[in-house]
Amino acid sequence: MNLSLPCDIWPGSKDRDGYGRITLGPHRGSWRDDHEYRVARLIYTEWYGVVLEPGMEPDHLCRNTSCWEPAHLEAVTTRVNTLRGNNRAAINARKTHCLNGHPLSEAYITTKGQRHCRVCNRERVRIWRVRKAQRP
Repeated sequence: MNLSLPCDIWPGSKDRDGYGRITLGPHRGSWRDDHEYRVARLIYTEWYGVVLEPGMEPDHLCRNTSCWEPAHLEAVTTRVNTLRGNNRAAINARKTHCLNGHPLSEAYITTKGQRHCRVCNRERVRIWRVRKAQRP
């Protein structure tokens, strides 16, 4: 992928997340006959001649959601695309240590997919037991 090319910003309508949108269809006057698409998906399909399989999506390597430069698009899974971004899930996945500096390699994962530091959890439980024992 060539990021030396400048972004080509979609001049048309965009959705609330900033992705370029285009409406295609027979235009018979009924909104039910038209279909709205993300521009990056259509451009990727046209430029590379590949229909994206289910679970795959074009990733904007430039991180600009309204860019439709084909050289800035790469087909990746939804998970890879999410983890490359700057959302909460991606930021937490990149963390290597807890707030107290313990490595998260020894973390345990809850049923909700959250990582918790084992060392900090042991200390929390120890303090809780001491306080519980001191209660009348």
